[in-house]
Amino acid sequence: MRMIADVPLGAFLSGGIDSSAVVASMARQSARPVITTSVGFAERTHSELDHARVVAKALGSEHHELLVKPDAIADLPRLVWHLDQPFADSSALPTYYVSRATRSGSR
Repeated sequence: MRMIADVPLGAFLSGGIDSSAVVASMARQSARPVITTSVGFAERTHSELDHARVVAKALGSEHHELLVKPDAIADLPRLVWHLDQPFADSSALPTYYVSRATRSGSR
């Protein structure tokens, strides 16, 4: 039911268990490759691009990657405006970057 849409479906892919399982399920149910988007960071200790790339290849997704240079000071005011409430999750900034990359089509 969640795979019915008027536009191509995609998912954020980190290469971790959760996103990999979601994309695997989508790939089994889709007649076309699932679109996946991942963001990475120059600091390899903080980047999950290698893991996401392995999963995307194994599942045959149409994979897009973007290397970002975080600028929390500049991005936080906009992020806080979008969240519209107190939010203390450290994943907010990376989620913002992958969402922005997906929406803009930056690959």
